[in-house]
Parts: sequence; structure tokens; C-alpha cells
Amino acid sequence: MTEVSLLRLYVLRAVYLLMAVGEGLQIWPIIIHHVQHAGVWELMHGVAFCMLGALTAVALLGVRYPLQMLPLLFFEIAWKV
Repeated sequence: MTEVSLLRLYVLRAVYLLMAVGEGLQIWPIIIHHVQHAGVWELMHGVAFCMLGALTAVALLGVRYPLQMLPLLFFEIAWKV
């Protein structure tokens, strides 16, 4: 296996951090205060918010382990496209 350059690792870490912080600042207040923001959630709204919350929480692992968490990044990019 070839080595990945340090610059690429830092770029990956920055993308994971941007994903965790950027999306987390929008999703986690809704999850924590769900009654005030959206009232009672329907099933699919709850699933979507919980999936996005879990995605942001797991993205923090990508800061520490950027190469091992590449499938998460690929999922996020494919889902957004």
C-alpha cells in the first residue's frame, strides 16, 4: 500500500470537520429541542434527523481516522449529489 501525503490527510480531516460542524450546528439543536422546532415528528422525519445526527457524530471519528472513514465521506457526497 502506498503512503498518503500529509497534505491530503489534512484536507480529508478538514472536510470531516466541516461536515461535522457545519451539519451538526443545524441538526443537533433540532434533535435536542425537537418539540419546540417541529412538534411531533412523523416517522420519516425522525429517521432523517437521527440519520443526519449520527452522520455528524461519526464524522468526528473521521478527524482522527481519515482513511478508515472514507466510506462515510463517499456516502455523504453521493447522498448530497
